[in-house]
Amino acid sequence: MTFFNDGSGLDILVIFEGFDRTGKTSLAQYIARELGFRYKHNMPSYNCKLYKDLIKQIQILKSNTVIDRFHLTELVCGKIVCNHVRLSDSHIKMIEDCLKQHNVVFVHCYADTEDVKMRYKKELNKYVPIELINSCLNEYSNLFNELNERGFKVYESNSSLPMDLQLQNVQKLIKDLKMMLTEEEGIR
Repeated sequence: MTFFNDGSGLDILVIFEGFDRTGKTSLAQYIARELGFRYKHNMPSYNCKLYKDLIKQIQILKSNTVIDRFHLTELVCGKIVCNHVRLSDSHIKMIEDCLKQHNVVFVHCYADTEDVKMRYKKELNKYVPIELINSCLNEYSNLFNELNERGFKVYESNSSLPMDLQLQNVQKLIKDLKMMLTEEEGIR
């Protein structure tokens, strides 16, 4: 079953975040395909007006959308890898205020540190030193806890789990998203 809205605004925005090689893209594409949502993959941006770009992305979306990477990647990699985060606290507040105008679901994709290191070693373009992976994974966890505390819906996806358990978690997410869509349709 495919869901679409009438183009008057954003129904549901699902944002997948997490470190490289934790299943973000595979899961995001699967969810988008299963539900008929648009799919957008954000590569890290080097634009000095990053927060404006992120807010604009939210404002121009006209249908249910899955986004693969958003502002948390900048917060984690900027802090741990680059020692410079291009988003201030006020930028983050503006982004989150804009997100709160929509039905937003965050999906925290992660894996056990050793699994991530093993997968990451196979990458050709490594921009994060292996010794920083654990710090990055911990920082993502901290940020997702903070999002949850600020009232955002957060789902967890651990790609180190056996495949049958991962699929159960994905099916729960899909079921919950379909329920959100049904509730949204009832409001119209």
